[in-house]
Amino acid sequence: MVQRKATAKRTVATAKGRASANDAAPKDRRRERGEASVQRILDATIELIAEEGLASVTMQRIAEHVGSSNALVVFHFRSKENLFRAVLQYLSDQYDALWLALVRAPGLTPVERLLGAVDCAQRFARQHPKWVSVFVVFSSDRKSMQIY
Repeated sequence: MVQRKATAKRTVATAKGRASANDAAPKDRRRERGEASVQRILDATIELIAEEGLASVTMQRIAEHVGSSNALVVFHFRSKENLFRAVLQYLSDQYDALWLALVRAPGLTPVERLLGAVDCAQRFARQHPKWVSVFVVFSSDRKSMQIY
């Protein structure tokens, strides 16, 4: 009898361990899908702003460009202003990463830092012309100046 109870306890513990491992997998996949959706929305927004400017970009047009519903865009960003802030944050983060590598690397001389700053701007513009266009659009639009 004691042996049956011990076996039953091990079976329950094993089943619980499997359940928690199985529960984690769908949550991870859900999170990955959500992150991929956010990235697609950001990419579509960048493309539309670079091509057409801010005035013509709507959340509905972004959703159509992504191939999803407007509800998905609203779910992730809540408002157009939040989406635009996220775009600016994403682009700034990308530029900052390049800046850190080329300008703020340890051991660089002041001249190397200066050359790194020029190289950073040139590389960024060459590798990501649409991103630079988005920065220009935001910096030239009076209303968007309030966003950041």
